[in-house]
Amino acid sequence: MERPLDVAVCGAGIAGLAAAVLLHQAGHRVRVHERDAHAATRDQGGSIGIDGAIGRRVIERMGLDDVFAAVSHPEDATGRVVDAAGTVIRPPRIDPESRDAEVERPELRRMLLDHLPADTVRWGHRLRSLDERDGRPHLTFEDGTDAVADLVVGGDGAWSRVRASVGGTEPVYSGITFLDRRFPDVDRDFPSIAATIQRGTLFAHTAGLGLIAQRIGGNARVYVAFRAELDHVRSAPPAALRADLERTFTAAGWDPSLTEFTTAGEEPGTVRPVFEHPVGHRWDGRVPATGRRVAATLVGDAAHLQSPFCALGTNNALLDAADLVDALDGAGTVEDALAAYESRMWRRAAAAAEAAHASIRAFMHDEAPAEHLRRRSTASCRPDPAVDLDDPWAPEYLPARFGSGARAAAE
Repeated sequence: MERPLDVAVCGAGIAGLAAAVLLHQAGHRVRVHERDAHAATRDQGGSIGIDGAIGRRVIERMGLDDVFAAVSHPEDATGRVVDAAGTVIRPPRIDPESRDAEVERPELRRMLLDHLPADTVRWGHRLRSLDERDGRPHLTFEDGTDAVADLVVGGDGAWSRVRASVGGTEPVYSGITFLDRRFPDVDRDFPSIAATIQRGTLFAHTAGLGLIAQRIGGNARVYVAFRAELDHVRSAPPAALRADLERTFTAAGWDPSLTEFTTAGEEPGTVRPVFEHPVGHRWDGRVPATGRRVAATLVGDAAHLQSPFCALGTNNALLDAADLVDALDGAGTVEDALAAYESRMWRRAAAAAEAAHASIRAFMHDEAPAEHLRRRSTASCRPDPAVDLDDPWAPEYLPARFGSGARAAAE
Protein backbone atom coordinates (compact mmCIF):
# COMPACT_ATOMS: atom_id res chain seq x y z
CA MET A 1 0.00 0.00 0.00
CA GLU A 2 1.55 3.25 -1.15
CA ARG A 3 -0.01 5.73 1.25
CA PRO A 4 0.32 5.73 5.04
CA LEU A 5 -2.90 4.96 6.90
CA ASP A 6 -4.49 6.43 9.98
CA VAL A 7 -4.85 3.33 12.15
CA ALA A 8 -6.78 3.09 15.42
CA VAL A 9 -5.64 0.15 17.55
CA CYS A 10 -8.02 -0.77 20.37
CA GLY A 11 -6.23 -2.42 23.25
CA ALA A 12 -2.73 -1.96 24.69
CA GLY A 13 -2.05 -5.60 25.46
CA ILE A 14 0.64 -7.61 23.71
CA ALA A 15 -1.34 -8.08 20.48
CA GLY A 16 -2.37 -4.44 20.14
CA LEU A 17 1.04 -3.06 21.03
CA ALA A 18 2.86 -5.47 18.70
CA ALA A 19 0.57 -4.34 15.87
CA ALA A 20 1.16 -0.71 16.81
CA VAL A 21 4.96 -1.09 16.83
CA LEU A 22 5.06 -2.80 13.43
CA LEU A 23 2.51 -0.40 11.91
CA HIS A 24 4.52 2.57 13.18
CA GLN A 25 7.73 1.09 11.81
CA ALA A 26 5.98 0.63 8.44
CA GLY A 27 5.21 4.36 8.34
CA HIS A 28 1.54 4.35 9.30
CA ARG A 29 0.04 6.88 11.72
CA VAL A 30 -1.02 4.90 14.77
CA ARG A 31 -3.12 5.72 17.80
CA VAL A 32 -3.72 3.11 20.52
CA HIS A 33 -6.89 3.38 22.60
CA GLU A 34 -6.72 1.55 25.94
CA ARG A 35 -9.46 1.28 28.55
CA ASP A 36 -7.06 1.13 31.53
CA ALA A 37 -6.13 4.42 33.18
CA HIS A 38 -2.41 3.59 32.97
CA ALA A 39 -0.07 0.70 32.31
CA ALA A 40 -0.13 -0.61 35.90
CA THR A 41 -3.90 -0.41 36.46
CA ARG A 42 -4.38 -4.17 36.74
CA ASP A 43 -2.49 -7.43 36.82
CA GLN A 44 -1.07 -8.24 33.40
CA GLY A 45 -0.64 -11.96 33.93
CA GLY A 46 2.27 -14.26 34.55
CA SER A 47 5.02 -15.79 32.50
CA ILE A 48 4.73 -16.22 28.73
CA GLY A 49 6.59 -18.78 26.65
CA ILE A 50 8.02 -17.20 23.51
CA ASP A 51 8.83 -19.78 20.86
CA GLY A 52 12.18 -19.15 19.22
CA ALA A 53 10.80 -20.08 15.80
CA ILE A 54 7.52 -18.15 16.10
CA GLY A 55 7.14 -15.17 18.42
CA ARG A 56 10.83 -14.45 18.66
CA ARG A 57 11.09 -14.11 14.90
CA VAL A 58 8.61 -11.25 15.10
CA ILE A 59 10.52 -9.63 17.96
CA GLU A 60 13.68 -9.86 15.84
CA ARG A 61 11.86 -8.23 12.98
CA MET A 62 10.93 -5.33 15.27
CA GLY A 63 14.63 -4.87 15.98
CA LEU A 64 14.06 -5.63 19.66
CA ASP A 65 15.78 -8.99 20.12
CA ASP A 66 18.60 -7.57 22.25
CA VAL A 67 16.06 -5.80 24.47
CA PHE A 68 14.05 -8.99 24.74
CA ALA A 69 17.14 -11.02 25.62
CA ALA A 70 17.83 -8.67 28.53
CA VAL A 71 14.41 -9.24 30.16
CA SER A 72 13.69 -12.87 29.23
CA HIS A 73 14.71 -16.15 30.82
CA PRO A 74 15.78 -18.89 28.40
CA GLU A 75 16.80 -21.05 31.35
CA ASP A 76 13.12 -21.24 32.38
CA ALA A 77 11.83 -22.30 28.95
CA THR A 78 11.51 -25.91 29.94
CA GLY A 79 9.14 -28.07 31.91
CA ARG A 80 8.59 -31.47 33.38
CA VAL A 81 5.50 -33.56 34.07
CA VAL A 82 4.86 -35.48 37.29
CA ASP A 83 1.97 -37.61 38.46
CA ALA A 84 -0.02 -37.10 41.66
CA ALA A 85 2.66 -38.92 43.64
CA GLY A 86 5.32 -36.49 42.41
CA THR A 87 7.00 -39.11 40.21
CA VAL A 88 8.56 -37.61 37.08
CA ILE A 89 6.88 -39.10 34.02
CA ARG A 90 8.26 -36.66 31.48
CA PRO A 91 11.61 -35.05 32.27
CA PRO A 92 12.65 -31.56 31.15
CA ARG A 93 13.75 -31.21 27.56
CA ILE A 94 16.20 -28.43 26.88
CA ASP A 95 17.25 -27.47 23.37
CA PRO A 96 19.96 -24.79 23.61
CA GLU A 97 19.56 -24.04 19.91
CA SER A 98 15.82 -23.32 20.10
CA ARG A 99 16.05 -19.70 21.34
CA ASP A 100 12.86 -20.31 23.30
CA ALA A 101 12.50 -18.10 26.37
CA GLU A 102 10.08 -17.24 29.15
CA VAL A 103 9.27 -13.62 29.83
CA GLU A 104 6.99 -11.98 32.35
CA ARG A 105 4.05 -10.42 30.55
CA PRO A 106 4.54 -6.95 32.13
CA GLU A 107 8.15 -6.92 30.87
CA LEU A 108 7.13 -7.79 27.32
CA ARG A 109 4.39 -5.18 27.39
CA ARG A 110 6.79 -2.54 28.74
CA MET A 111 9.29 -3.36 26.00
CA LEU A 112 6.65 -2.71 23.33
CA LEU A 113 5.36 0.46 25.01
CA ASP A 114 8.89 1.85 25.24
CA HIS A 115 9.31 1.52 21.48
CA LEU A 116 6.30 3.62 20.54
CA PRO A 117 6.25 7.43 20.44
CA ALA A 118 5.29 8.76 23.86
CA ASP A 119 1.87 10.05 22.83
CA THR A 120 0.75 6.94 20.92
CA VAL A 121 -1.39 5.41 23.69
CA ARG A 122 -4.50 7.15 24.94
CA TRP A 123 -5.11 5.68 28.39
CA GLY A 124 -8.58 5.54 29.92
CA HIS A 125 -10.12 5.42 26.44
CA ARG A 126 -12.61 2.56 26.32
CA LEU A 127 -14.42 1.89 23.07
CA ARG A 128 -18.20 2.14 23.20
CA SER A 129 -19.10 1.47 19.58
CA LEU A 130 -17.68 1.13 16.08
CA ASP A 131 -19.51 1.89 12.85
CA GLU A 132 -18.90 2.96 9.26
CA ARG A 133 -19.57 6.56 8.22
CA ASP A 134 -18.78 8.05 4.85
CA GLY A 135 -16.67 5.04 3.96
CA ARG A 136 -14.41 5.19 7.05
CA PRO A 137 -14.53 3.54 10.48
CA HIS A 138 -16.01 5.79 13.16
CA LEU A 139 -15.18 5.05 16.81
CA THR A 140 -17.11 6.36 19.82
CA PHE A 141 -15.60 6.10 23.29
CA GLU A 142 -17.08 5.90 26.78
CA ASP A 143 -15.85 9.40 27.64
CA GLY A 144 -17.99 10.84 24.85
CA THR A 145 -15.15 11.50 22.41
CA ASP A 146 -14.93 9.98 18.97
CA ALA A 147 -12.39 9.35 16.22
CA VAL A 148 -12.18 8.32 12.58
CA ALA A 149 -9.55 6.13 10.94
CA ASP A 150 -8.71 4.33 7.73
CA LEU A 151 -8.37 1.04 9.62
CA VAL A 152 -9.31 -0.25 13.08
CA VAL A 153 -7.33 -3.09 14.65
CA GLY A 154 -9.06 -4.82 17.54
CA GLY A 155 -6.49 -6.04 20.02
CA ASP A 156 -8.89 -5.58 22.93
CA GLY A 157 -8.77 -9.09 24.28
CA ALA A 158 -11.18 -11.87 25.15
CA TRP A 159 -14.26 -9.64 25.48
CA SER A 160 -13.42 -7.42 22.51
CA ARG A 161 -15.83 -4.64 21.61
CA VAL A 162 -14.29 -4.40 18.16
CA ARG A 163 -15.12 -8.08 17.60
CA ALA A 164 -18.76 -7.42 18.49
CA SER A 165 -18.78 -4.75 15.77
CA VAL A 166 -17.46 -6.96 12.96
CA GLY A 167 -19.70 -9.99 13.37
CA GLY A 168 -17.49 -12.13 15.59
CA THR A 169 -18.76 -14.39 18.36
CA GLU A 170 -18.11 -14.50 22.09
CA PRO A 171 -15.80 -17.14 23.59
CA VAL A 172 -17.33 -20.11 25.38
CA TYR A 173 -16.44 -21.65 28.74
CA SER A 174 -14.19 -24.69 28.45
CA GLY A 175 -15.53 -26.38 31.59
CA ILE A 176 -12.16 -25.86 33.28
CA THR A 177 -11.17 -23.18 35.79
CA PHE A 178 -7.83 -22.11 37.25
CA LEU A 179 -7.27 -20.83 40.77
CA ASP A 180 -4.34 -18.47 40.15
CA ARG A 181 -2.01 -18.38 43.17
CA ARG A 182 1.11 -16.22 43.65
CA PHE A 183 4.24 -16.92 45.68
CA PRO A 184 6.52 -13.86 45.58
CA ASP A 185 10.10 -14.26 46.77
CA VAL A 186 9.52 -17.99 46.69
CA ASP A 187 13.05 -19.01 47.74
CA ARG A 188 12.85 -17.02 50.96
CA ASP A 189 9.21 -17.45 51.95
CA PHE A 190 8.24 -20.79 50.38
CA PRO A 191 11.48 -22.77 49.97
CA SER A 192 9.76 -26.17 49.73
CA ILE A 193 7.57 -24.91 46.87
CA ALA A 194 10.66 -23.53 45.14
CA ALA A 195 12.36 -26.90 45.51
CA THR A 196 9.35 -28.74 44.08
CA ILE A 197 9.07 -26.51 41.02
CA GLN A 198 12.83 -26.35 40.41
CA ARG A 199 13.26 -24.42 37.11
CA GLY A 200 10.77 -23.55 34.41
CA THR A 201 7.28 -25.05 34.56
CA LEU A 202 6.03 -28.02 36.54
CA PHE A 203 2.94 -29.88 35.29
CA ALA A 204 1.15 -32.29 37.61
CA HIS A 205 -2.19 -33.90 36.90
CA THR A 206 -4.60 -36.74 37.37
CA ALA A 207 -8.28 -37.25 36.56
CA GLY A 208 -9.95 -33.82 36.48
CA LEU A 209 -7.28 -32.09 38.58
CA GLY A 210 -4.04 -30.37 37.67
CA LEU A 211 -1.28 -28.01 38.73
CA ILE A 212 0.75 -25.76 36.46
CA ALA A 213 3.51 -24.11 38.48
CA GLN A 214 5.81 -21.54 36.89
CA ARG A 215 9.10 -20.36 38.29
CA ILE A 216 10.54 -17.23 36.74
CA GLY A 217 13.14 -15.09 38.44
CA GLY A 218 12.49 -15.01 42.19
CA ASN A 219 8.74 -15.52 41.98
CA ALA A 220 6.40 -18.45 41.43
CA ARG A 221 2.88 -18.61 40.07
CA VAL A 222 0.66 -21.65 40.36
CA TYR A 223 -2.53 -22.41 38.44
CA VAL A 224 -4.68 -24.98 40.24
CA ALA A 225 -6.84 -26.52 37.52
CA PHE A 226 -10.19 -28.20 38.10
CA ARG A 227 -13.44 -28.98 36.30
CA ALA A 228 -16.52 -27.09 37.48
CA GLU A 229 -19.73 -25.46 36.37
CA LEU A 230 -19.33 -21.81 35.44
CA ASP A 231 -22.13 -20.61 37.73
CA HIS A 232 -20.40 -22.29 40.67
CA VAL A 233 -16.97 -20.75 40.14
CA ARG A 234 -18.50 -17.32 39.54
CA SER A 235 -20.57 -17.39 42.71
CA ALA A 236 -18.32 -19.21 45.19
CA PRO A 237 -15.84 -17.06 47.20
CA PRO A 238 -12.20 -17.80 46.29
CA ALA A 239 -11.48 -18.86 49.87
CA ALA A 240 -14.28 -21.45 49.69
CA LEU A 241 -12.99 -22.77 46.36
CA ARG A 242 -9.50 -23.02 47.77
CA ALA A 243 -10.71 -24.94 50.84
CA ASP A 244 -12.66 -27.31 48.63
CA LEU A 245 -9.63 -27.88 46.41
CA GLU A 246 -7.43 -28.59 49.43
CA ARG A 247 -9.86 -31.34 50.47
CA THR A 248 -10.22 -32.66 46.92
CA PHE A 249 -6.48 -32.92 46.24
CA THR A 250 -5.87 -34.58 49.60
CA ALA A 251 -8.72 -37.05 49.11
CA ALA A 252 -7.35 -37.93 45.68
CA GLY A 253 -4.08 -38.99 47.28
CA TRP A 254 -1.80 -36.25 45.97
CA ASP A 255 1.66 -36.05 47.49
CA PRO A 256 2.02 -33.39 50.24
CA SER A 257 4.75 -31.65 48.21
CA LEU A 258 2.07 -30.95 45.59
CA THR A 259 -0.92 -30.27 47.83
CA GLU A 260 1.20 -27.53 49.39
CA PHE A 261 0.45 -25.48 46.29
CA THR A 262 -3.14 -25.27 47.53
CA THR A 263 -2.43 -24.92 51.26
CA ALA A 264 0.54 -22.53 51.48
CA GLY A 265 0.13 -18.78 51.78
CA GLU A 266 -2.64 -16.60 53.12
CA GLU A 267 -4.26 -15.30 49.93
CA PRO A 268 -6.67 -17.79 48.37
CA GLY A 269 -5.91 -16.72 44.80
CA THR A 270 -7.82 -15.39 41.81
CA VAL A 271 -10.50 -17.44 40.08
CA ARG A 272 -9.93 -17.63 36.31
CA PRO A 273 -12.43 -19.64 34.24
CA VAL A 274 -10.81 -20.75 30.98
CA PHE A 275 -12.69 -19.46 27.93
CA GLU A 276 -11.95 -20.21 24.30
CA HIS A 277 -13.30 -19.56 20.85
CA PRO A 278 -14.70 -22.50 18.90
CA VAL A 279 -12.14 -23.86 16.47
CA GLY A 280 -12.43 -21.97 13.20
CA HIS A 281 -13.87 -18.74 14.65
CA ARG A 282 -14.33 -16.10 11.93
CA TRP A 283 -16.22 -12.88 11.26
CA ASP A 284 -17.63 -11.16 8.20
CA GLY A 285 -16.55 -7.56 8.81
CA ARG A 286 -20.10 -6.20 8.94
CA VAL A 287 -21.55 -4.11 11.76
CA PRO A 288 -24.44 -6.24 13.08
CA ALA A 289 -26.76 -3.30 13.70
CA THR A 290 -26.44 -1.83 10.21
CA GLY A 291 -25.07 -4.57 7.99
CA ARG A 292 -22.44 -2.14 6.70
CA ARG A 293 -18.93 -3.40 6.12
CA VAL A 294 -16.29 -1.64 8.18
CA ALA A 295 -12.51 -1.53 7.66
CA ALA A 296 -11.65 -3.35 10.87
CA THR A 297 -9.98 -6.58 11.85
CA LEU A 298 -8.82 -8.46 14.94
CA VAL A 299 -5.54 -9.68 16.41
CA GLY A 300 -4.63 -11.86 19.39
CA ASP A 301 -7.28 -13.06 21.84
CA ALA A 302 -9.91 -10.87 20.22
CA ALA A 303 -9.49 -12.96 17.07
CA HIS A 304 -8.81 -16.45 18.43
CA LEU A 305 -8.96 -16.87 22.21
CA GLN A 306 -7.62 -20.27 23.21
CA SER A 307 -6.58 -22.03 26.37
CA PRO A 308 -3.00 -21.41 27.54
CA PHE A 309 -2.08 -25.00 26.75
CA CYS A 310 0.46 -25.27 23.93
CA ALA A 311 1.65 -21.70 24.73
CA LEU A 312 0.46 -20.50 21.35
CA GLY A 313 -1.66 -17.48 22.30
CA THR A 314 1.02 -14.80 22.56
CA ASN A 315 3.11 -16.32 19.79
CA ASN A 316 0.14 -16.20 17.45
CA ALA A 317 -0.69 -12.66 18.56
CA LEU A 318 2.80 -11.56 17.51
CA LEU A 319 2.38 -13.39 14.19
CA ASP A 320 -0.98 -11.68 13.69
CA ALA A 321 0.72 -8.30 13.92
CA ALA A 322 3.41 -9.26 11.42
CA ASP A 323 0.95 -10.84 9.01
CA LEU A 324 -1.34 -7.80 9.11
CA VAL A 325 1.45 -5.34 8.39
CA ASP A 326 2.79 -7.52 5.58
CA ALA A 327 -0.68 -7.78 4.04
CA LEU A 328 -1.05 -3.99 4.11
CA ASP A 329 2.36 -3.64 2.48
CA GLY A 330 1.48 -6.10 -0.30
CA ALA A 331 -2.06 -4.97 -1.13
CA GLY A 332 -3.43 -2.07 -3.12
CA THR A 333 -6.46 -1.44 -0.88
CA VAL A 334 -7.37 -1.92 2.76
CA GLU A 335 -10.09 -4.36 1.72
CA ASP A 336 -7.63 -6.53 -0.21
CA ALA A 337 -5.19 -6.39 2.69
CA LEU A 338 -7.80 -7.53 5.21
CA ALA A 339 -8.93 -10.36 2.93
CA ALA A 340 -5.31 -11.53 2.61
CA TYR A 341 -4.48 -11.16 6.31
CA GLU A 342 -7.63 -12.84 7.60
CA SER A 343 -7.43 -15.82 5.26
CA ARG A 344 -3.88 -16.54 6.35
CA MET A 345 -4.53 -15.87 10.03
CA TRP A 346 -7.75 -17.93 10.12
CA ARG A 347 -5.98 -21.02 8.76
CA ARG A 348 -3.13 -20.67 11.22
CA ALA A 349 -5.40 -19.86 14.17
CA ALA A 350 -7.71 -22.82 13.50
CA ALA A 351 -4.81 -25.27 13.61
CA ALA A 352 -3.45 -23.72 16.81
CA ALA A 353 -6.90 -23.63 18.44
CA GLU A 354 -7.46 -27.29 17.64
CA ALA A 355 -4.13 -28.18 19.24
CA ALA A 356 -4.82 -26.13 22.38
CA HIS A 357 -8.41 -27.41 22.59
CA ALA A 358 -7.24 -31.03 22.49
CA SER A 359 -4.31 -30.45 24.83
CA ILE A 360 -6.25 -28.94 27.74
CA ARG A 361 -8.84 -31.72 27.54
CA ALA A 362 -6.17 -34.40 27.49
CA PHE A 363 -4.50 -32.73 30.48
CA MET A 364 -7.77 -32.85 32.46
CA HIS A 365 -8.92 -36.22 31.06
CA ASP A 366 -10.34 -38.96 33.28
CA GLU A 367 -7.36 -41.07 32.21
CA ALA A 368 -4.76 -38.38 32.92
CA PRO A 369 -1.82 -38.28 32.89
CA ALA A 370 -1.67 -41.27 30.52
CA GLU A 371 -4.03 -39.68 27.99
CA HIS A 372 -2.04 -36.44 27.94
CA LEU A 373 1.24 -38.27 27.41
CA ARG A 374 -0.34 -40.39 24.68
CA ARG A 375 -1.53 -37.29 22.89
CA ARG A 376 1.84 -35.58 23.24
CA SER A 377 3.45 -38.58 21.56
CA THR A 378 1.06 -38.52 18.58
CA ALA A 379 0.17 -34.85 18.05
CA SER A 380 2.09 -31.60 18.02
CA CYS A 381 1.43 -28.32 19.77
CA ARG A 382 3.13 -26.67 16.77
CA PRO A 383 0.66 -27.77 14.11
CA ASP A 384 0.51 -27.19 10.38
CA PRO A 385 0.02 -24.98 8.53
CA ALA A 386 3.56 -23.91 9.20
CA VAL A 387 4.26 -20.18 9.22
CA ASP A 388 7.29 -18.72 7.53
CA LEU A 389 7.85 -15.00 7.87
CA ASP A 390 10.03 -15.18 4.76
CA ASP A 391 7.08 -16.25 2.59
CA PRO A 392 6.31 -13.84 -0.26
CA TRP A 393 3.45 -11.63 0.79
CA ALA A 394 0.91 -10.32 -1.69
CA PRO A 395 -2.79 -11.08 -2.24
CA GLU A 396 -2.09 -12.95 -5.48
CA TYR A 397 -0.35 -15.69 -3.50
CA LEU A 398 -3.71 -16.56 -1.92
CA PRO A 399 -6.66 -18.40 -3.46
CA ALA A 400 -8.79 -16.21 -5.69
CA ARG A 401 -11.79 -16.41 -3.37
CA PHE A 402 -9.90 -14.23 -0.88
CA GLY A 403 -9.56 -11.36 -3.34
CA SER A 404 -11.31 -8.01 -3.28
CA GLY A 405 -14.97 -8.24 -2.41
CA ALA A 406 -14.82 -11.86 -1.29
CA ARG A 407 -13.89 -11.34 2.36
CA ALA A 408 -17.26 -12.29 3.79
CA ALA A 409 -17.47 -15.42 1.67
CA ALA A 410 -14.11 -16.87 2.73
CA GLU A 411 -14.42 -20.48 3.76
